[in-house]
Amino acid sequence: MCPLLYTNTNKVNVDVKYLVKEDGLIEITGEYFGTEGIPNIPEFGMMFILKSDLDKVLWYGRGPSDNYTDRKDGCKIGIYEGCVNDLVPYLRPQEYGNKSDVRYAKVFSDNGFGLIFEGENLNFSALPYTPHEIENAAHSFELPPVYHTIIRVSQEQMGVGGDDTWGAPVHEEFTISGEENHKFKFIFGVDLEKNQG
Repeated sequence: MCPLLYTNTNKVNVDVKYLVKEDGLIEITGEYFGTEGIPNIPEFGMMFILKSDLDKVLWYGRGPSDNYTDRKDGCKIGIYEGCVNDLVPYLRPQEYGNKSDVRYAKVFSDNGFGLIFEGENLNFSALPYTPHEIENAAHSFELPPVYHTIIRVSQEQMGVGGDDTWGAPVHEEFTISGEENHKFKFIFGVDLEKNQG
């Protein structure tokens, strides 16, 4: 086990533990310790930056379209496949691509090499851009060239709001308090079924 404790300037502590299992998979556990006066947080999880040739994704969870905690009832749980570069044609680049209630996901390349992610009711996304790159582009042509596949895995992600107007905030029950404790746990590693030599 390899613990990592992250503390930012606001005295917020996050404890992350990595447990390498006998089968080579890695169990990652994260715990956020809430602090009084900290505002709501948009997401609590991890982001992985991978090579862009890992551009296909398969998941068991809600789909096939993107869905969020306050926008998932119309998406059925099943097994779905897609490509990382499948963009949602929003007029202005914005948050997209999340899949909720995911139990299993695999990101893989044309040659079959892949990484798997497993957990209970995870949020999962596989995109060609980081949240920062999406947020800083006012138009699609301002997005940078694709160099990576960005994987985000979280136990909690706030809703997107906007249910009565585009400017409507997220309902309180779909927010994540920065003053409360939060945990996540998932397993990730190489897809051994496809990569045995």
